[in-house]
Amino acid sequence: MKSLFYLFVDSERLLRLFKFTLLMLLLLAVTLVGAFLARAILVQQTVNHYLAQYHSNVSCLAFNFTREFNVVIEKLCIESPYADLTIEHATLDWNLASAQLFNRVIKLNNLEDVAIESLSITGRKAFTLNGEHGVSSSYMLNSIPQQMQEYLNIISAYSLDSTVQVKEFTYQPFILEGVDESKSKSPIYHGTMLADNQQLILSLLSENKAPILAVNLVPITSGFEGQVNANIASVIELLQIHNMVLPRAVIAKESVLVGSIATQWHWQKNRLTVNAKSNDFLYQPLSTLTKPNSLSKLLTIKGNLYWQMNLVDEVLTLNFEPELESANKMTHQTLPQPSELVVKHQGLNEYLSSAQLPEWLDDILLGDLLTHNDLSELSITPQGSMRIDFSQQKIITEALTLRTKTATPFTLELTDAELFYQQEESEPFNLSLSNSAQLAFSLTTQLSLAMTQSFSHEKVSIHAYGQLKQNDNEWQLLLAPESKVQLANLSFSSVTPTEKDKEAQANNSANTTKISQLISHWQGRVTLNDNKQVILALQNHNQVKQLRVAQILQFNEANAELNIQGSLENINISGAIHADKVPLGQLQVSGNIETPFIELNAENIMLTDLLALKVKLPVALNLIDGRLSYQLNTQLTSLQSSSMVYAPITVDLSVQDMTGELDGLWLQELNWQQRFLVEHQKITTQPHSAYSHKANLSIAKIEAATPITNLVANVNIDFQEDQLSGSIVNANGNIVGGKFSIKKALWPLQMQHSVDIQLESIDLETLLELDKKQGIVVTGKVSGNLPLYTDGNKFFIEAGELYNVDDGVIQVFNNPAVEELKASSLELKLAFGALENLHYHYLYSAVSMGDDGYMLLDTVIKGRNPDLENDVNLNLNLSYDLLGLLESLTIADSLENNMINGLQKN
Repeated sequence: MKSLFYLFVDSERLLRLFKFTLLMLLLLAVTLVGAFLARAILVQQTVNHYLAQYHSNVSCLAFNFTREFNVVIEKLCIESPYADLTIEHATLDWNLASAQLFNRVIKLNNLEDVAIESLSITGRKAFTLNGEHGVSSSYMLNSIPQQMQEYLNIISAYSLDSTVQVKEFTYQPFILEGVDESKSKSPIYHGTMLADNQQLILSLLSENKAPILAVNLVPITSGFEGQVNANIASVIELLQIHNMVLPRAVIAKESVLVGSIATQWHWQKNRLTVNAKSNDFLYQPLSTLTKPNSLSKLLTIKGNLYWQMNLVDEVLTLNFEPELESANKMTHQTLPQPSELVVKHQGLNEYLSSAQLPEWLDDILLGDLLTHNDLSELSITPQGSMRIDFSQQKIITEALTLRTKTATPFTLELTDAELFYQQEESEPFNLSLSNSAQLAFSLTTQLSLAMTQSFSHEKVSIHAYGQLKQNDNEWQLLLAPESKVQLANLSFSSVTPTEKDKEAQANNSANTTKISQLISHWQGRVTLNDNKQVILALQNHNQVKQLRVAQILQFNEANAELNIQGSLENINISGAIHADKVPLGQLQVSGNIETPFIELNAENIMLTDLLALKVKLPVALNLIDGRLSYQLNTQLTSLQSSSMVYAPITVDLSVQDMTGELDGLWLQELNWQQRFLVEHQKITTQPHSAYSHKANLSIAKIEAATPITNLVANVNIDFQEDQLSGSIVNANGNIVGGKFSIKKALWPLQMQHSVDIQLESIDLETLLELDKKQGIVVTGKVSGNLPLYTDGNKFFIEAGELYNVDDGVIQVFNNPAVEELKASSLELKLAFGALENLHYHYLYSAVSMGDDGYMLLDTVIKGRNPDLENDVNLNLNLSYDLLGLLESLTIADSLENNMINGLQKN
């Protein structure tokens, strides 16, 4: 639009100069004819007297007349303050009636034809198109409609009753000092002109006869129409020579602007329509600056533009897709291919580095977009129309598409843009946005991002749709629900691979979390306030497909519905997480987005629902009831994947009322609470005020060979370097009709330390029922202490003891083995005879156990057999298989082995 405006400014000024020349010729012609009729010989003095008011004079004159009284000027020299004019071989044809001759009446409209063979114009003073004082307020952007209408009306008002033809003219403008220091002398322009009441044809050529400007206009009712074609670079040079103030990017000495523009004009009844095309447009910096201070010095722009411009009152419309019928009516040809500008940048990274951008924006642009993606060449395609309302200082654009022409796919469509501009009178081409603007956008791209390279080598697919608005120094980005980010083949390793074995670690699934696809949907608002602070109000739906955590668990699909509020310095993210439609917990993220605090918690999740997921546990677990509650929290030091993987994690676990089989062992109503710290591939128990000094494990019943009921204990569990360890403190429970307790036990058992098993009121009758023998009955209760040791492979007991706590009865009868022993010896017959009905009041056993698992009891029994009416004192050495009594310990050992093996595999 500005180019068209400059073309008319330029052509109108040249026409004004030619009009002055024509006026001089007409004045001279009238004077010459008058002088001839009056036989006057002082023509030159007469003309100079008239030209004095213009500070001009005729310095040379040679002429004669034809028989038809036409004037033939051999040479005419006119000196004026602005230029020297030299006319050679000019002919003025008159239509003189005889009556007029005799009456000596001559009128200017009697002049039929003016033919000038040669016209030379040499500048003597700066001829400023903007007036004596350079830029005037009339060249403000808002004044363009009025100014253009004035110029167009001036051109429409040109009327000639005669024909004026300049077959060749030269024009050498005067160059102001400092305007163009690259030129040693002023350029010489060539051209031709033909003007009459039917047309105006003007052609301006360079010194080497290259086309610069071509004007061909014809008058119509209340206006005109025609063509104006120009060479952009040459016209800019011409305007600059005449001190026209242009945008700095256009006249920058470090750049070149070339191309041509062809236009078809139609001006009628104060309505302007222009069909235009610009071919081979090129804007290019002449050299790459090491420290660029202007974005225009980094960009190379080339392409072709086609548009239709309409100006009505204060509204100018540029239509980049005009209707074919309208276009054909003006240009008599079909529209060419769509408009396209190709923009290349060089040195943009250095420019942005010195631009002091906000850190978060610098990380996005330099850390990711421009460093890892080839966005060096963009195609800009305008679509639809652009409307400028000068009265409201408002610009509305239908559509603009930006596409990369490189290997990086990137398409940005801007639609329905509406903005208001501001303009300072001191800087007429320096436009800035006012406090109101909006546009719709659509972004589709696949980018390589540094933040994702550590866990995925795939490109990030981005589809963003929404609006961009500005209100009161505040920018808002509104994201539509269709906006999403996709990333495939994610892999997070729990170990830190060296450069040598990175590939091997990547293929090792034992310590790797893998995600087939992550789809993140976004909608809501992002605000950049006047303090340059980013405020978020977003809803985010994350969908994870084929999630596998090492070899422990696998989900077909996991979802997180998140609500994001706050600033980047104080973010608040909350939402629910589901896996295969099973609720897993609530997520809470707070604090600075670069070092956020993350919390994940859940209440009363049914364990049966969790087991329905593809969870591979280290031991077999078949449950019929139970609930899980947990709270997980961590503080990240950065958003790098290494920080996310190795950040310490605190986990609070709570299992309530779990009932079912654990590795074949039936557990009923298990309740367990524990706090763990996961850090550096270690799992350690952490103190918790709620249960640090009291039982955190309770089991209503353990259904083993030796059933245990009402077990309570304080347990600690650690896992590191493929070893399971822990401790049991203040454990107690019911067993074989009595109770047992363990003050403290370490697991694995240490060779130097014993586990003291305290037994209280163990019912011997119940104990013998575990391994019931025919014909043997023992009643009574015993207590004692069994110190349990290990040599690293097997268990043994040293210095244990058992003693009775009340009287009891031992009865041995009808036992085939005993009967066989009684028959073999009289002594054994007497001894076992005493045991047939022994009422004892004293029972003491010194207990030991070898590595074969058999418990040795050096037993002393004192009592009385009422059937024999005598006291009995027996010393017995008994051997007993302790597997039944210690079945729970055996089970615990088996459980540990299974857990370690399972954890090692996973």
